Amino acid sequence: MSPAAHAVAGGQQTATAGAGRGQEGASPMKTILVTGGSGVLGRALLPTLEGRADVRVLSRHADSRPTFRPGDLQTGAGLADALRGVDTVIHAASQPSRPQVDIEMTGVLLAAAREAGVRHVVYVSIVGCDRVQAFPYYRAKTHSEALVAAGGVPFTV
Repeated sequence: MSPAAHAVAGGQQTATAGAGRGQEGASPMKTILVTGGSGVLGRALLPTLEGRADVRVLSRHADSRPTFRPGDLQTGAGLADALRGVDTVIHAASQPSRPQVDIEMTGVLLAAAREAGVRHVVYVSIVGCDRVQAFPYYRAKTHSEALVAAGGVPFTV
């Protein structure tokens, strides 16, 4: 497991994640909401988190699996319910063909996460996107990184 996935799943926490909870050596299971969990990256991430956290997957499509929560990052519909009791959000949802929508979804999610008291947001970006601004999607990722940094929730990019 990558160090980042280990930290998100309840292992060693970063300074921005805050102090650990529970007794030393005994870490209560975190609740993690994954956006984009039905996409390529999200589907690859879910098995890594299973058994290490209580994992929820935000989906705008109907799904009967118990881990899936209905919600729409564009409208905000369902986000309050999906985020209730969540410690960490892994924001892996993306719309490369619609960069402005990508930015808007990040803003909607951050506002809802802040309101719900989420303790940490992990934003999946692209290494070096700030140095390659020729592509609209990279500019959107850079803009979203800035939103996350100013979003009022401890974060990891």
